Amino acid sequence: MRELNKKIYIIVFVVIITAPLLLMPFFAKRNVSDLLLFDKRNPTSLSDIFVENADKTNVMTRWFTDRLPFKQDIISGWALFLKSVNVSINPKVVILGKDNWLFIGNDYNKTVEKHRGLYKLNNDVDKLSEKIITLKEYCNEAGIGFLFVMPPEKATVYPEYLPDWYTTKNGKPYYNKLARKMAENLDSSIFLDLTETLIMSKKTYGDDLFTRTDTHWSALGAYQGYSKTMESFINVDNSLEKVEFFGYSVKFHDSYDLKLLLGIKKVLEDFSTELYVEPSNPYSTTYMDGTEFWMSLIHFENEMALNDKSILIIRDSSIEGEIPFLANTFTDVYSVHYDHIFNGNHSIDELVQSLQPDILLLQAAERQFEYMLEKLPKENFKEKEDFLEMPAGYVLKAGDIIKVLDIDGINSENDGIHFQSTGKDPYFTIGGFEGGKTSYMIMLDITVPGLTVLDVFYCSANQNFSAGKMERMDVLPGRNTIYIPIDYQNSIDSIRIDPGGLPGGYIIHSLEIRSNKN
Repeated sequence: MRELNKKIYIIVFVVIITAPLLLMPFFAKRNVSDLLLFDKRNPTSLSDIFVENADKTNVMTRWFTDRLPFKQDIISGWALFLKSVNVSINPKVVILGKDNWLFIGNDYNKTVEKHRGLYKLNNDVDKLSEKIITLKEYCNEAGIGFLFVMPPEKATVYPEYLPDWYTTKNGKPYYNKLARKMAENLDSSIFLDLTETLIMSKKTYGDDLFTRTDTHWSALGAYQGYSKTMESFINVDNSLEKVEFFGYSVKFHDSYDLKLLLGIKKVLEDFSTELYVEPSNPYSTTYMDGTEFWMSLIHFENEMALNDKSILIIRDSSIEGEIPFLANTFTDVYSVHYDHIFNGNHSIDELVQSLQPDILLLQAAERQFEYMLEKLPKENFKEKEDFLEMPAGYVLKAGDIIKVLDIDGINSENDGIHFQSTGKDPYFTIGGFEGGKTSYMIMLDITVPGLTVLDVFYCSANQNFSAGKMERMDVLPGRNTIYIPIDYQNSIDSIRIDPGGLPGGYIIHSLEIRSNKN
């Protein structure tokens, strides 16, 4: 009998150990939706292990946990248990406040430490101000309006719902000091801090300006920000009209980002606000980068909008609540997340040149505001100016295109040089310009069939083109004007253009090479 019990125990133990492994194939697909929703990433594949410089231990851990049976149910249950004793399952990401209010954790740009006043201002604030002024001057030269807007965090507007330990240690919070210093450095027509607007609105609308389990403001809070922003625009152009607000209602809403980051599937009920505004016409949405991704360049078009003008918005996710109002205010609203600027997908200069907006709006919430400005590339606004200061130089003609690959049908027409790319790696070299100098600036006005990458190779005489002597930039679908500086220690005698990695029709409207150095 004792031997039988031992066998039973061994069998039970083996089943417990092996069951999760045996069940993995059945849960691999089931867990995908939860991974996208809660972890905000795609499932890990075995091929990820062989990626160069990959952390093998972390990749293998993710591969197994991605396929763990009842993964999200286990996490959600554990998160709810911990919450019942007022403990966050991931306190660096989500903080439990009072009355089921959730707040962003310190992993996001040291938000908690900065709100508690544990960071001191330094001279970088003046450098950030200079970047905004540079951008404002660029917009002035382009003949477009400009404004930088900073919405407050939920913790700033509703500190009464923060946990008791979340207190300011050294006077006012860091962001309060930062905004005040920026306001001292910048005119109110350039920089708009919405903190006071939201705090004053709280006297009228109570707890309805931000949702309890999300980082973002509600539609009601978003309208307060939109309205104040429009007042700034109207002060500059009193012909502008804005969407009018008549009231709102509150209704139940379930899934919000902080609750998802906490790993909780259900409970923690929340609300959304439904606004009564006029006008509220439908508008079209086009993802200009070709994929339906909220961070990409998006075009909202509405022929029934109040103002026949366009606005380009470089922003974080705080703008999303304002889009219905903005899309009824401006005929064309172009919106792109700042990460797409910093990652090289777009440049502000390129977007301004191709989209020709009437207004450029930068918007980033408190925790993103400083980061956004630190990463803002000043050189985007300088290259055109540098090019125009150089003496006129070589201008490409159709007959100067030589040594082509995967290119057919080169024709010179009124609007430029047309050709067809027949492969994934077309290129041509340029003949007819005088080489021998070490520094050039290329201005290229080009139309491409889709989002792609353009490369410029250069080398000295009797050398081959290589990846070490190359400039690379992303180009948008349609027409782009880009400025490409080339500095090289040796003389530059040959230039090759790889116009894009897509088959289809291309047009070089203009290509000019200038230099003012020997």
